[in-house]
Amino acid sequence: MMQGQSLTSTSNYLWLEFNSDHESTAAGFRLIYHSFELSHCDDPGVPQFGFKTSDHGHFAGSDISFGCEQGYTLHGSATLKCMTGERRAWDNNLPSCIAECGGSFMGESTGRILSPGYPFPYDNNLRCTWTIEVNPGNIV
Repeated sequence: MMQGQSLTSTSNYLWLEFNSDHESTAAGFRLIYHSFELSHCDDPGVPQFGFKTSDHGHFAGSDISFGCEQGYTLHGSATLKCMTGERRAWDNNLPSCIAECGGSFMGESTGRILSPGYPFPYDNNLRCTWTIEVNPGNIV
């Protein structure tokens, strides 16, 4: 191997063997190595009616957080983390944003209520109740 030559392994290990003979010696060798991520987690996308609140990359150990548009509730994990290991994958499935059948809204000065499953058709025979309570001194 000559000075300045570069090698790249195809896995997370590299085996280097050094042999010298009994006839001569030289100045020796110097080896500098660097490791780097082989792959990343695929972009998980964004939930329908949702958005990313933070995206710290798609490499091992990084995370992405999600939120929902007003009127929708987040179901599933709000944060996905790119796992370490042989194959990059997110630790949870992409969450979903659902328009609920009923709920309570306490102390919020503004809001939005949607029919269940909006903008898709709602199911038959539903009975949904929403309670809205604002701060004392305010009216709805």
